[in-house]
Amino acid sequence: MSRSPWVTAAELCERLNVTDKQLGRMVASGKFPKPLRVGINRRVWSRNVLDAYFDLQAIQQIRELRQNHQDA
Repeated sequence: MSRSPWVTAAELCERLNVTDKQLGRMVASGKFPKPLRVGINRRVWSRNVLDAYFDLQAIQQIRELRQNHQDA
């Protein structure tokens, strides 16, 4: 069975170990991708967008570690 192309707020909160309110703050501050609104109270994120976002975050962390290592 294939995974859904969408990730719900509940799934994302569990994965990130944050509350729904914290997730909302991350989105509002621009530190996290914006969700798509599905209905009045439901938010979902594209799994592809999240995968790309997390890949970019990992690349940035690696670059920072390499830079810190070179500066030491």
